[in-house]
Amino acid sequence: MSTQSFHASNDGSSREEQTETVTMLRESAEDFARAKTAGRPLRAFRHVMPGYDPQLLAEMGELGWLGILAPATSGGMGLGFREMAAVLEETSAYLIAEPLTATVVLAGRVLERSANTELRSELLSSLVAGLGFPALAWQERLGNRDVLDVTTTLRPAGRAYRLEGQKQFVVGAGAASGFVVSCKQGEELILVWVPASQVKVASHWRCDGVPVLQVTFDDVPVSKAQILQAGVGAAEALRCTIIEATVMVCAELVGLSRRVLAMTLEYMGIREQYGEHIGSFQALRHRAVDLFVQRELAISVTAEAIAALGHEVSSTAMQRLASRAKARCSDAALRITREAIQLHGAIGYTDEHDLGLFVKRALALSAWLGNAAEHRAQYAGLRDVN
Repeated sequence: MSTQSFHASNDGSSREEQTETVTMLRESAEDFARAKTAGRPLRAFRHVMPGYDPQLLAEMGELGWLGILAPATSGGMGLGFREMAAVLEETSAYLIAEPLTATVVLAGRVLERSANTELRSELLSSLVAGLGFPALAWQERLGNRDVLDVTTTLRPAGRAYRLEGQKQFVVGAGAASGFVVSCKQGEELILVWVPASQVKVASHWRCDGVPVLQVTFDDVPVSKAQILQAGVGAAEALRCTIIEATVMVCAELVGLSRRVLAMTLEYMGIREQYGEHIGSFQALRHRAVDLFVQRELAISVTAEAIAALGHEVSSTAMQRLASRAKARCSDAALRITREAIQLHGAIGYTDEHDLGLFVKRALALSAWLGNAAEHRAQYAGLRDVN
């Protein structure tokens, strides 16, 4: 892991201004998510391409959410990760399927770090306007998060290049306009932009019904103008972006956990057994308190990781915070959702009840970008590094 300084977006505003902006974004996101899911059958998007409503994602662009992290020069808001996390937490609480983290953070932040200023500006402006949705294609094997372990190749062909290889587990790509692809020319890592029309895709499905694509590049022509970044800069762009996205997934897990616990406590105050609300049973109250503690721990470590993203820290220190948060949030979300099923009783096991959707989303998010065990191992490997 590099000890190079970790740079993240920060608008430089005062703490009071940041707090007010976060509050407004959180309230706006909650109102939007509640309104859009009230009469919207979430189950209709399961196992159906592209897995979400592109029009709804475009509406999020009109609200400015797609440009929260993008600089003003590209039409963005130039805000920070506190603001992005506030939106993600609220939309996750309502199971919004639109891939904000995959599109805005994973793909958007890699583009923002691109050395190709002309292409960067074009693609970011398109994203902010809700006209084009990029996706990051970087993984090739299950469980491998090493950005340098790449077999996709970029070979010279006259004055241009040819791209050959395959990427797995590309999230948010169902309606993608193109892909940011990691590849190698010799030993050098390179990031290139490839329009969606030039690739072959195959759909696979997460347990929550969201598609992840297998993307194949079969002798795809690539011009020099499509090269975004090369060398050490490309590797650092990927590493830093994946760390940022990991923390944002933690925000999603926090929102999901918070909503499921609230649903469960509400149900315990309504459901009666033996003439009493089950929430009055001491054993169940103890279990609810344990879940509350898990939620608060997840909130705490996520808040610390998000705060660090707003400062200049080493990549190693940031990875430690991100891994700690992801491990804690994954465990908390899985425990809260699983025990919520038991506390809901028989109704919790039915597909008609929304609780099952939360369980499956928790399973998917807890594994995405590394599960709890992987992040604990990564944290342990960094424990002696300052």
